[in-house]
Amino acid sequence: MKNSYLTIIMAFCMVTPRVYCENHIKIDSVVIKKAPWHILPPVDVTCINFEDDISYKEYRISDSIVISDIVRELSCLKESQGKSLDVRCKIYFYSHGKAYMSACMDSYQVLYDGALYLLSPSLKKKIDSLIKNSTSRKPLNKGVHAKREFPFPNGRDSLYSYLQTRSDEFIKKIEKTVALTVHCQIDSHGNTIKVTIRNRDNTTPGDDVKELVTILTEVFMNDIKWIPNKERFPRDFVSIPIRFMVEGDDIK
Repeated sequence: MKNSYLTIIMAFCMVTPRVYCENHIKIDSVVIKKAPWHILPPVDVTCINFEDDISYKEYRISDSIVISDIVRELSCLKESQGKSLDVRCKIYFYSHGKAYMSACMDSYQVLYDGALYLLSPSLKKKIDSLIKNSTSRKPLNKGVHAKREFPFPNGRDSLYSYLQTRSDEFIKKIEKTVALTVHCQIDSHGNTIKVTIRNRDNTTPGDDVKELVTILTEVFMNDIKWIPNKERFPRDFVSIPIRFMVEGDDIK
């Protein structure tokens, strides 16, 4: 019975890439962006900011057999319970010139389609072999990646416009002009999972704005929905500076 179970699992892994390509989208090329596994940057490299935060070499693969092999390997990975990811390799999957999906990995784990998996020795070995036998090409100008978009629908101004509609609710909680910075931790689904509010000079807000801090925390936790991003793991940090003017109701 155990052997039958293993056979079924292996068959599933082998058929998944074919079903994936036929029923969803045909992947015709992949781009592998790779930094040395052992390199140690001053801070962890995230999937979203990989191109900005680390030096890498870039390789393009168009062999359909190799591509199918990579996708099959990804389809058979085991889920990880890890809480962090320090990226050294990022793979983009392309269809007709458009990036459809990405996979980010460090030496032990892979972030793929919004979920975290254990990096298998065979996939890691395959990537190293591909790079060893391929010629790197010049990476896209990093200036293209430098602009990190604000993860709120229609941008930062749209968020401020929403907060402006609730300004009367906020102003009632203060007696003098207040400048704060709201720090939000966001998950891949666009939910706020934690809110920290500090004065603009990074000190702790006093009791005179305690009610304002409470209501702002509730607004960002319950009412604000960010743009989902499957590359956001384990969380993204967004800072929003806000000024409340007692003599008016402008939020800047």
